[in-house]
Amino acid sequence: MSSASERDAVLIEVTGAGVAAVRPDAGSTHLSSTNRYVDPGLRVREVTTSAIFVEDSDSRRAQVEAFAAKHAGGIDTALLEELLGDFGAPGLIDRTDDVVRLSDPSVVSAVSVASIVAEPERRSICVSIGRAPTGCGPYIDIPWAWDGAMGRVDVESQAGPMRGRTHRGEPLSPAQRSLAERLSAATQAMLDREAPHRVRAELDDLCAAAPTEPGFATAAAILAALDGQLDTAAAHLDRALVYEGTPGPRSRALLIRSRVADAAGRPDDARADRAELAAMTDAAAAPARAEADRDERRPFTRRRLALLSPDAMLIDLHR
Repeated sequence: MSSASERDAVLIEVTGAGVAAVRPDAGSTHLSSTNRYVDPGLRVREVTTSAIFVEDSDSRRAQVEAFAAKHAGGIDTALLEELLGDFGAPGLIDRTDDVVRLSDPSVVSAVSVASIVAEPERRSICVSIGRAPTGCGPYIDIPWAWDGAMGRVDVESQAGPMRGRTHRGEPLSPAQRSLAERLSAATQAMLDREAPHRVRAELDDLCAAAPTEPGFATAAAILAALDGQLDTAAAHLDRALVYEGTPGPRSRALLIRSRVADAAGRPDDARADRAELAAMTDAAAAPARAEADRDERRPFTRRRLALLSPDAMLIDLHR
């Protein structure tokens, strides 16, 4: 909840057992949250769907905090719209200079429900009317009023410019925006349980169109692995790992490739991937390291691999 007149905000976090109020830090002019509790006490018993859910939520909040620090002198609507379409994220590591990133982790969601920027002082909201990922716009300005009868009021409003930036801070090209939209459509198709072979074909086409995008390759590998096409899955993961150096995504790709190798009867390859995982000291790699330790004692078979659950939105394959 925020107050334009008081220039203040409070985050109300609720559980079945209580409520916590989170205020801005002393001297801070902003308050942010993503999909996790901010209050330290509520985080103790927080239930999350997977390790990548935690990493993704924390990464997005870190991106927002970095944005606020960079623009401490003032943040306007245009800047916030650009943030909602920014494919950058803290700690990204490209292993080559030609890496393209049009998938997680970033504040951009492949299947975001809506992207809006509220302007209480002007009594208006800027709402994206673009296709998912909606953060890329364009946005239209919609006024609001609390007086008078409730109902729809027709207003004239022109769409603003398209938004969106690459992880290097450059404006998205029309081709890059199209690829991001296609990934969103493929993600939604997976969530809607459309025919897997059709989704696989679209992801394969995306990989061909953006061969240096590691998230596309990892997503294609996941569907290939679940379809029993282990050699194809391994080839996609080989390519993803050529480009992906960010600890979280790289550790997950290594874990999946080690399981694919075990299931395909290549234990030496699986052990090599687990050895690299064991050498990774970044905290973001800890969940995958723990999983790899368990796999060492009980390697994956084709049957066990096929029983894993894909996470379409966060590009993961987990128990």
